[in-house]
Amino acid sequence: MTIKVIIERYIKEGAEEAALRLMRELRTKAVFRQGYISGETLRAVDEPSLLTIISSWQSVADWEAWAGDPARQEIDAKITQHLKQPEKLRVYTAG
Repeated sequence: MTIKVIIERYIKEGAEEAALRLMRELRTKAVFRQGYISGETLRAVDEPSLLTIISSWQSVADWEAWAGDPARQEIDAKITQHLKQPEKLRVYTAG
């Protein structure tokens, strides 16, 4: 069952470039993971500090394997340093 992972991140002022660079690094690594289908990063028009990341995976297990990967966790910890508040993450299936 295909899933989508949606992550909302509010980036601190002045940290946008560093945060985006790290998010691109994450996506570059995710592309080579089993089950990865696609991903995109969106910036809210009415709130530019809000970035929404949407990735598609072949299964929850594929996403969980990537989420638990130490390489991902290391980069994610660096991204967290640039956030105004904790990220919000949800996993969705077609309803």
